[in-house]
Amino acid sequence: MRVLVAHVYHESNTFCLEKTRLENFEIREGADMLPYLPGMDALEGAGIEVVPSVYAQRWSSGTVEARALLYFEEKILQVLRREKGRLDGLYLSLHGGMTVDQLGSGEYHLLRAVRQEIGDGLPIAVSLDMHANVQDGLGDMCNVLTGYHTAPHTDAAETQRKAAAGLVELLKSGRLPHPQIVRVPMLLVGERALSKDEPLHTIYDRCKDLEAEERILAATLYVGMAWGDTPNTTVTVAVSPAAPEDAEYALEQAKILAQTIFSRRDECPYAHPSYMPEEAVRRALASKNAPLYLSDSGDNPTAGGVGDSTLLLKLMLAQQTGKRILFAPIYDGGTFRALSGHAVGERLHVEIGSGREPYCAPVGVDAEIVHFCHIQAYHGLTLENVADGVLLRCGTIDVILTDTQMAFTGPECFESAGVRVEDYDIIVLKMGYMFAEIAAPCRENIMAFTPGCTPLLITADQYHRLPRPIWPLDADAELML
Repeated sequence: MRVLVAHVYHESNTFCLEKTRLENFEIREGADMLPYLPGMDALEGAGIEVVPSVYAQRWSSGTVEARALLYFEEKILQVLRREKGRLDGLYLSLHGGMTVDQLGSGEYHLLRAVRQEIGDGLPIAVSLDMHANVQDGLGDMCNVLTGYHTAPHTDAAETQRKAAAGLVELLKSGRLPHPQIVRVPMLLVGERALSKDEPLHTIYDRCKDLEAEERILAATLYVGMAWGDTPNTTVTVAVSPAAPEDAEYALEQAKILAQTIFSRRDECPYAHPSYMPEEAVRRALASKNAPLYLSDSGDNPTAGGVGDSTLLLKLMLAQQTGKRILFAPIYDGGTFRALSGHAVGERLHVEIGSGREPYCAPVGVDAEIVHFCHIQAYHGLTLENVADGVLLRCGTIDVILTDTQMAFTGPECFESAGVRVEDYDIIVLKMGYMFAEIAAPCRENIMAFTPGCTPLLITADQYHRLPRPIWPLDADAELML
């Protein structure tokens, strides 16, 4: 048997005004893409020949230009046409939160184009991120739909394998069921949706129990991407039956999961103690738990933030404190390029901040250039250079400036930047909830409700395309089952 595989992955933040272009994506084709899809061992282990097409990925950023999606779509369609009559199924690794300029849901547009090319006779398995905004009708165009059960995400490979294993089951049985999807009128920011916390912990445990049943191939609660202002932006539940005759049972279970999350919507906690910026800084400075992570949650590049806010830097500089503080990092390409012509050890006055928004206003500091660095991060199993940086020392405050927007998500980022978490009292991160990879040395986490493209305090005036009513923007939102 032969299965086409593709990976088109992007989480679109529509609050970010800069579009995501084709040139911004990492693109791999043919055999070069397979090492980046760890779930393929489920297909190969079943004796299935994998037919690669295209791998395209970009970290969270603004709405995707139409020509980018259409380019990836055509790459897949070219392989489908070339392999016509010689394929037994398809596996598509997608995000679910891609918003495409003029086209809407990227995943829906792509699946529709694929179905139009191959018809309804071949099974399609799809894996999505937990933060997918699932468009109505998407389940009609695929046969297995899986999604992460963890936030922070630690089961990406497992989710791919689950989709691939479900596809293998359908290839063996010859059945073509469809996922049963229930939309929940909720808008839930990711920092209130950690899988270790209730009520999500109970819900994902129930999903695992369902997946252990013969009648169910996959069950997932999709939290959604709250910073995508789209008609699809809600919490959704998807349960994939093993056969068409199991669809009624799958729908019943999806409704139960939907009712569970909606009835417990007020119980969803923030990932860490959270405060307005001034109070968050005050508490961080007063804490005796070093090292402490302070999250600049509204400017989170892992969810589409730009990473250039200087608000917390300004607040920290205004305090008279002997504590050692690290900002890791602040994105300011212009200032980085201006500093690149200076020498290590040189002292000079530096203006940090793009001025793009009021919260990115330039902040003047007298600083010493400690060193320049190439910052690395893992992409799958591969360690790659992701940004150039410079470490500036402003008294007891160190600032890493980068030439590219990024977040420090693993210890390799700190190591390659030439800093140690343990050497600081407070580390200010461009992040929301804390990633497991960097949690170990931290003794306390605080989140600041900062402004930016990833605000945790969402309000109705930020949205224009959501299905209404929806909680928490509308008190009268109801779950209609």
